Amino acid sequence: MLRPEPCYRAIMAGPEDFDPTGERMKVVGAFNPGVTMEDDDTVLMIRVAEAPVDEPRNSVMLPYFDVENRADSPYRISFDVLPESAIKSIGKKDVMLRAGTSRLRHLSHPVIARSIDGTSIDEIEDTPSFYPCFEHERFGMEDFRITKIDTMEPDELGFYMLDDESTFYALTYVSPHRIMGVSTSIAVTGDFRQFYRMPSPDHPQHIFTGIKDVAIFPGMFNIEERGVMLPYYAALTRPNAFSDISSPGIWMSFSPDWIHWGRDTRVIVSMNGEVTGTGSPAVRTDGWWLGAFHEVTKEGDKSVYRGKLWGMRPKEALGGRSNEFMLYTSPVLMEPNEFKDVPPGYVPNVVYPSGMAVRDGMIDIYSGEDDTYVSVRRYESNDLIKFLKSGDRRIITI
Repeated sequence: MLRPEPCYRAIMAGPEDFDPTGERMKVVGAFNPGVTMEDDDTVLMIRVAEAPVDEPRNSVMLPYFDVENRADSPYRISFDVLPESAIKSIGKKDVMLRAGTSRLRHLSHPVIARSIDGTSIDEIEDTPSFYPCFEHERFGMEDFRITKIDTMEPDELGFYMLDDESTFYALTYVSPHRIMGVSTSIAVTGDFRQFYRMPSPDHPQHIFTGIKDVAIFPGMFNIEERGVMLPYYAALTRPNAFSDISSPGIWMSFSPDWIHWGRDTRVIVSMNGEVTGTGSPAVRTDGWWLGAFHEVTKEGDKSVYRGKLWGMRPKEALGGRSNEFMLYTSPVLMEPNEFKDVPPGYVPNVVYPSGMAVRDGMIDIYSGEDDTYVSVRRYESNDLIKFLKSGDRRIITI
């Protein structure tokens, strides 16, 4: 089946739409947005990447957030200035140190934007309302995923109160660290003005150590535990370790409390050595859980990121057991370099879906393009379901 063409697609934002947070920094990318609906508006938490404007002669400036390990830490960027003798190699994105570790040449933080119609930006916050404040965030906050949670009272998790809001939002974000590695943190908000980090606001830390591309599932699953069916939260994850043994792919993990995760099940398996990673959190449409993900393939000396769909339905509806689901994965839906009206970006050959929104029978897929731009593609919901059914399918047991 031919892939469906979007009804509408556009670049929504780029580096020129954001101001740097200091005179010594420049914006090099605005991409990989976390996305959700708040009333009728689309909310985007856009990853804004900044790098030093210039560097002293014969040295390299490596930025970091000067955090104070408290929620009201000031927004402040400082620099490690290293002589060339300490540098093994310098790439576009990172620097390899002779000590054997690497450092990013840029920092990322989220900026909240809003769209009335889902296709253009109407409002961008003047100053970041959520930014690195704690040690595990010292080297940035990247690639937010946002999941709307409206199936339980906000205080059921037992760690915070959100002023009696009936709906709140789970945020996951990658926080790379020179000691703690590339890991994922969780925060929650009821209004995108106040944010509460997990596991507690005063002592937050990584929740998924050594794991990235995490998206909380909007629903809960009943799982048998010692003969009793208990509700568990779920998350899509992408473990990173030992990629030379098994290509990194998408798993599903389960938790009773959003802190302790396990019972891992691999849901999307690499077929030809390609790497797959979670894209958007799942959205509910026409009796399906539907999401987007990225697939990375090596083509010569370059890595190419493409976008695909996954979908899940209970097998019980098809005569199976209640803990069985039919998982579908589509052929390639989105190719990189589809937008010819903008120049190539910071990291070429990348389309990185990170959010979806459902609007009146339409599905908007939001992506990062070339680690530089935010794009939107709007599809008919029925077209995506038909395309998904034309791909692979298999049964997963939870």
